[in-house]
Amino acid sequence: MRNRLILALLLLVCAALPAQAERKTSPHLTLETLLAGARVGPPEIHGNLAVFPVTVPKPSALADHLNLDAALNRQALKLTEVSESGSVNRVLVENTGKVPVFIMAGEILAGAKQDRVLQDDLWLPALSGPVEVACYCVERGRWSYTGDREFKSRPVAGNLAVRQSARTNNSQMAVWSAVAETQARVGFGDSTALGETFEAPAVRRRIEGYIQALGDLPKRHPQASGFVVAVGSRILAADLFGGRTDAVALWPKLLPSYALEAAQAESQKAGVDREAAARFLREAASMKTTTRGTPGEGTLFSLEGRGRVGSALLLGRALVHAEVFPRSEEALPPPPVVPIQRPYDR
Repeated sequence: MRNRLILALLLLVCAALPAQAERKTSPHLTLETLLAGARVGPPEIHGNLAVFPVTVPKPSALADHLNLDAALNRQALKLTEVSESGSVNRVLVENTGKVPVFIMAGEILAGAKQDRVLQDDLWLPALSGPVEVACYCVERGRWSYTGDREFKSRPVAGNLAVRQSARTNNSQMAVWSAVAETQARVGFGDSTALGETFEAPAVRRRIEGYIQALGDLPKRHPQASGFVVAVGSRILAADLFGGRTDAVALWPKLLPSYALEAAQAESQKAGVDREAAARFLREAASMKTTTRGTPGEGTLFSLEGRGRVGSALLLGRALVHAEVFPRSEEALPPPPVVPIQRPYDR
């Protein structure tokens, strides 16, 4: 009888171990650990812009993949309107290659009927088939083809005010307003396209000094795979990547977007210290996480709390990308995300 009791207890303990292990390694806890364990380095400063390099823990290696530009260069990615008539807040994406593709929310897709940015980070599996993906327009007014019917990638990401507005408000109108306000502040009125703002000579002159001073920041910090960004006395964002490769590849797109915010600010000096940047990430670790649907692979989180808002995409226990912004105003409910669709689903 005693032996049977001992055996029964052992079986109960063994059965509980997998559940305990699953709880300890759940994506929610992994994300909290990643944010809390991130190490913030001393800032690189130019004028009123301070960028803090961040070393992100790696509990699991991120799978081999291509970023947006690499996939387009290999002709392994198709980006088009969803149909001949199109849809402002949907684009069609297809990975025709044999490795996954990561597209960061905020990367500007230029062309087709109007420029867009994806609403959320996207991890698109190999040979995905056509997938409808939620997006925002960042070029109000145009709704016609002006050349190639496929999207291309602009060499910049949306500036922080536009990305923050998209994440906080979940509204196309709010994104258009943020684009218009950005263009008004930098004195650009030649086009409604956000991407063209960066190309204007007058705007380029205002951000060129930041780009020259901080362009090789990832090279000077070989362990960094993320950034906390401050302008004047305000922290404006954190962009964290699970892979060093993505941080380096996307830095030339992110830096102009950070510089555009600095060029609009009245503050002439950086006023955020290293401890404040580290506290920003520690407090982000305690934000409420809500799992959302994604048309690609991985676990997508919305982050809310303590005057902040953000998003994160994990693939298993590996971080793909996380972004955190100060909350601009009360957020609206997140928009619906269409499920992944393959040709045989249609």
